[in-house]
Amino acid sequence: MSLVTHMLIHYPEVQEKVQEELLSVLRPEETITYSSIQNLPYMTSVIQETLRLYPPAFAFLPENKSRINTMAMQAFGNGPRNCIGMRFAYMELRYTFAHILRKYRLEKTENSEKDPPSIDMNPLVLKIKGGVRVRAVPLRFAAHSKTR
Repeated sequence: MSLVTHMLIHYPEVQEKVQEELLSVLRPEETITYSSIQNLPYMTSVIQETLRLYPPAFAFLPENKSRINTMAMQAFGNGPRNCIGMRFAYMELRYTFAHILRKYRLEKTENSEKDPPSIDMNPLVLKIKGGVRVRAVPLRFAAHSKTR
């Protein structure tokens, strides 16, 4: 989740596209459901592209999904013995980001990690060294904030 957040603050045009997709699928106060989450292909691509990038790849391009070999992204393994929790993990990520991004625009702060971030790798978890520093701007104030 921290790596997806990092990518969204460093690629505001991608974040904006995810928010546009959310608006096209969900009305502002509509409850997020399983079926509405299934109608967020661009958000899914952003999550998958982030997982493909870390450990490091060459470039962040969510639009790559159709051109990338499925074996290039091994975050959950592949084939009949892939991670049993993969679908649940994707659902949780999409659900969480849908809730956040329909109300806030995420921005870098003066203390945000540079891109690409320094990654702390261990056998179980990849994380950004020092965490993610982010400012959440309510969308009703986001347009004003852009002019700073």
